[in-house]
Amino acid sequence: MDNDQVAIRIINIDPNDTFGYTLHAYIENKTDRPLMYTVEDSSINGFMVDPFWATDVQPHKVEYTDINFSTTDLQANNITTVETISLPIRVYDDEDFSAVDILNDTYTITPGNGT
Repeated sequence: MDNDQVAIRIINIDPNDTFGYTLHAYIENKTDRPLMYTVEDSSINGFMVDPFWATDVQPHKVEYTDINFSTTDLQANNITTVETISLPIRVYDDEDFSAVDILNDTYTITPGNGT
């Protein structure tokens, strides 16, 4: 996703990362204020699995970050092959919690090889 305020790209997927199933992401803050990026209520193959991920990005900066899904959580839900990831992303002003969200939308990721 890319607009005039933020950009978020999944640049690689590592199913066997040290910390679990990992989405390597590029995020960009194009605004003049610090922004918080969060993922809440995500799911893999229809099972609720949250990465417990959030990061803040300062104005006009970029960050490479990892969104990790715990191997333990995947095993608890009997997930051996990732077919779809539902990733609700919320981006908001890190200094003004009453401000309207910059982004609040859900994206679906379908790994190409089902890993």
